[in-house]
Amino acid sequence: MLINFEMVINILIFLFIVIILIFLFRKKRLYPKLAISLIVGNNIIVGLDHLFCNLIGLETTGVEFAQYVVRLIAGIINSQVLLKVIVGYFYT
Repeated sequence: MLINFEMVINILIFLFIVIILIFLFRKKRLYPKLAISLIVGNNIIVGLDHLFCNLIGLETTGVEFAQYVVRLIAGIINSQVLLKVIVGYFYT
């Protein structure tokens, strides 16, 4: 089930990237909005994928699970900071 989800999402992301490249080379005004939506959407999808993949083999105690959640939240915060920098670049 997870492999099917990954395959479908990767195909959709690839097609969306092709569409974005077409908009870039044709110098359409919609390109920055599409690029930002790709960055934000990809950030969300990768976070969810990481969470679901790690939950499959997660047979740990409560303390280990709490440490996993803290590392996951730290990774999400780190990626959100990077996301804001990149999105801010598109708006300048």
